[in-house]
Amino acid sequence: MAQGIRVIAVARDDGGVAVSVLLGFEEIEVRFRKGNGRLEEISRVFHGKGAGTSHWIPRGLYLRFIRTAWGVFENSPKEGAVP
Repeated sequence: MAQGIRVIAVARDDGGVAVSVLLGFEEIEVRFRKGNGRLEEISRVFHGKGAGTSHWIPRGLYLRFIRTAWGVFENSPKEGAVP
């Protein structure tokens, strides 16, 4: 399953982190925010040829979204930190 999966964009704003992954011809974007030491999913959007009404993401792929988003939260500067 790992073949053909590519993280194409990661963006952070005040609302959280958006991770976009290309899976074949389909782009999937999942947004997360962090609260109480956990990630909470805000939304998921499917774009591309295979995009339909399905909002199901295979577990292995979803874990990749989570690891990527968690890395962004953990590696960003802490509030009040002096650079």
